[in-house]
Amino acid sequence: YGTMVENGPAPQLSETPIRRPEEAVKLGDEIQVRVVEVDPQGRVNLSAIGLDDATNIVIYNNDIHNNVNPQRATEIDIHGIKPWSGSSNVWIVDNHIHDNGGDAIQTGDANAPEPWARLLYIGRNRMHGDRENAIDLKRSRDVIVSQNEMYDYDRTSSSSGEIGVVHDDATRVWFLANHLYNGEYGIWNSGSTDYYAIGNLIHDVKHLAGSSYNAGGLYEAGHAMVTYGSTNTSHIGNTIWNVDAGISQPNGGGRAEVVNNIIGNLLQNTRHIYVGSGATTVVSNNLV
Repeated sequence: YGTMVENGPAPQLSETPIRRPEEAVKLGDEIQVRVVEVDPQGRVNLSAIGLDDATNIVIYNNDIHNNVNPQRATEIDIHGIKPWSGSSNVWIVDNHIHDNGGDAIQTGDANAPEPWARLLYIGRNRMHGDRENAIDLKRSRDVIVSQNEMYDYDRTSSSSGEIGVVHDDATRVWFLANHLYNGEYGIWNSGSTDYYAIGNLIHDVKHLAGSSYNAGGLYEAGHAMVTYGSTNTSHIGNTIWNVDAGISQPNGGGRAEVVNNIIGNLLQNTRHIYVGSGATTVVSNNLV
């Protein structure tokens, strides 16, 4: 790597609204980043570390937190780390990311132009307590999310309490051996192509006490995994415990696999597994 930035000062930002997204730290080509702590004040649509058209990046062993109070009455959507269009070969590893005003890590966005961010590895991070999600994968390709610990994601005015989110046709996405707990949803996938959720541990996912709840609903809070609007999906070898409901895939296309999962101790009178129409389905060797 060409350059290493270490022990950099935390940028100080205003909460004044801005017209277009910018980043507090914006990285160019071939930079390795290792910062001890990032703790700015932040403003609308920022990221503590933002990658725009950046390649060959390592973001390692940082503490990124409290970029705007996540409990504010109104949202100020500031993420911990965000690779955007044109970025590739990015490794985000061994970071502690928490209590930010948006997501811990977001890739792309709903309107990201080509070339989408791609070849992203997100591994061994600890994420918790952000206003929205730990992982939010939007328009991006070839993303591996592996061996992360993600927990404590509550419902807010800008989020339904999902720990992990995949949407906007994110493509070739792998959730591997992650530990997710204490949220209203485990992983919510509302639109992807070639999606794999393998070997994850998901527990203590339940709807907000006292909120409106329909135990028969296929999209209700308290699901460990909800997947729909997606083509070619695999839920394999996951362990799901102490949740309101297990795996729900109301619709989809291509191939849908639900194989070798362990699902138990449901907290409501719901389903362990539901797979609807639209895909060629394989459901086998599950212990429920």
